[in-house]
Amino acid sequence: MVEAMVVTLREGIEAALILGIILAYLGKAGRSHLKRWVYGGLGLAVLGSVALAAVIQAIAFDSEVLEGPFMLVAALFVGSMVVWMWRTSGNVRGEIEGRLDTVVSAPTAGGGWPLLVLTFFLILREGAETVIFVAALAAGQSPVLALAGALMGLGLAVLFGWLLLRGSMRVDLKRFFTVTSVVLLALVVKLIAGALHEMAEQEWVPMTRDVMNFLGYFVRDDSSLLILLALLVLPVLVILLDWRRAGPAQAEGESAAERRKRLAAAQHDRNARVALLAATLAIVLGMSAVSLASSKPVDPRPEPVQVSGDTVRLSLAEMEEDTLHKFVVTIKGTDVRFLAVKLKDGYVAAALDACNICGPVGFMQEGENAICKNCQAPIAMNTLHLGGGCNPIPLASTREGDSLVIPLKALEAGQPIFGKGN
Repeated sequence: MVEAMVVTLREGIEAALILGIILAYLGKAGRSHLKRWVYGGLGLAVLGSVALAAVIQAIAFDSEVLEGPFMLVAALFVGSMVVWMWRTSGNVRGEIEGRLDTVVSAPTAGGGWPLLVLTFFLILREGAETVIFVAALAAGQSPVLALAGALMGLGLAVLFGWLLLRGSMRVDLKRFFTVTSVVLLALVVKLIAGALHEMAEQEWVPMTRDVMNFLGYFVRDDSSLLILLALLVLPVLVILLDWRRAGPAQAEGESAAERRKRLAAAQHDRNARVALLAATLAIVLGMSAVSLASSKPVDPRPEPVQVSGDTVRLSLAEMEEDTLHKFVVTIKGTDVRFLAVKLKDGYVAAALDACNICGPVGFMQEGENAICKNCQAPIAMNTLHLGGGCNPIPLASTREGDSLVIPLKALEAGQPIFGKGN
């Protein structure tokens, strides 16, 4: 339940943040009628996410193939929105009502379609990924609890977006534009880095070990969490900096009813900001606690093995299921490391503890995945034999009874990789 909640919260919070900024901007610009395009894109993306996830699950299609392109499209539209905000924010100068035509000329040139397309692509990738993740979690626990956790996470993401919209109504416009633009640019960088990382794994773009290490920073769990928390906190800080900003001044000859209305509006504004602060603190503390409590990657120590004739034999009976095992054999004075895994479903495979991109840095285990120690690319255990991208280099092997047999020639072929050093 907790895992499903965290997954949907993390996937939904970025979308909720951007949607909140878009809606807040349209409200300030006096173009609230364009909000229907945002809601339309949201609805289409939700339907499309469920349909796309169903298709991926039905045909066993590798969803990672879609990750890179979707991230790039999302980065393109978010980046274009930042440019739009920069162009228009210089025209408002505190009195946006006097320049409405100039302020919203960019997005309204083609009606509200840019807003719909932005929302659609933003939500589509996050939504499909969320559905797949929650479905996978539901397979290992009570589906009811998984669904409840997912709904709680989505509810918190929606609550944050709504409170951001409510709390930003009296925020200084120039400051709001400056900080939210920085937030969105950080998200654009994260999306582009993630897209390149995914496409390098698919071998669509050439990549080096050092570049993958840099890109891996953006996909590591701890780094992603820090970026996400920054995206959460910065807009809230803007709102809190204006905490003492005066509300509507008392008008000359103000009646008692008008005074009550003015004070009530000020109280509603304070309540919205307090609620936003409380929700942000709850999300930050909750996600930090879950991250600290989550299992950390395990890097097993390589076990030395001996060559018997022209093969290496591993006893499957001595291997724990669903656990990544490392072994090492010395060939021509070089320690050649390799991986072996035995899953509960009978899957057994071996691979070198190296990949074509990151070299002999090696892999560790996190949950049900093998993780590249250089770029943090997650590799499903049952795909270790596939190779390509940042997957471990496949190692020829056969199962003979209760033994996994690896030809010495296969290990010798991998010796030059480890001879280069780490």
